[in-house]
Amino acid sequence: MSASDFETKEKQLLAQTANENVEAMYLLGLHYYNNEYMEKAYTWFDRAAHLEHGDSYYYLGLLYENASGYSWAKEKPDRNLLQAAIYYAVGTDRKSAKATFKLGRLYLYGEAGTPVDTQKGIEYLQKAVRRKSAEACEELALCYEKGIGVEIDLKKSAKYAKKAAELVQNEN
Repeated sequence: MSASDFETKEKQLLAQTANENVEAMYLLGLHYYNNEYMEKAYTWFDRAAHLEHGDSYYYLGLLYENASGYSWAKEKPDRNLLQAAIYYAVGTDRKSAKATFKLGRLYLYGEAGTPVDTQKGIEYLQKAVRRKSAEACEELALCYEKGIGVEIDLKKSAKYAKKAAELVQNEN
């Protein structure tokens, strides 16, 4: 994206945030995130999250999980992974498929300091599938193929892989 295109999109989104437009706040955070302006991304995801935007919690979780060196994470760096997990859990409560998928992985593999609980991990992945997460479908296909938290079942693995492909195709 050229600097001019970046600035044009930034100005359009900023204008839309003036009336507490939560979707514009989220999109502005995403705009900054995708262009690696993480401090600004954090600010806008945080504002959108305060207005209960589910996917904003997911991105706040990602920012904390990968937070080294950023101002919001410097005070207590040892708590960054815990804070990430909290944001994923809140995003899950706000019906974010992305956050639900991430929370499922945390439990399935014990990521971000979360204790391994494969049953809970599978349950969250299944919930993310119901919320149309292609990533969760891919993860469950792997679980059924390798027997991670479930019995090996190649038919279920193929079913989830097919569903993932369909979801990805529908996104494009």
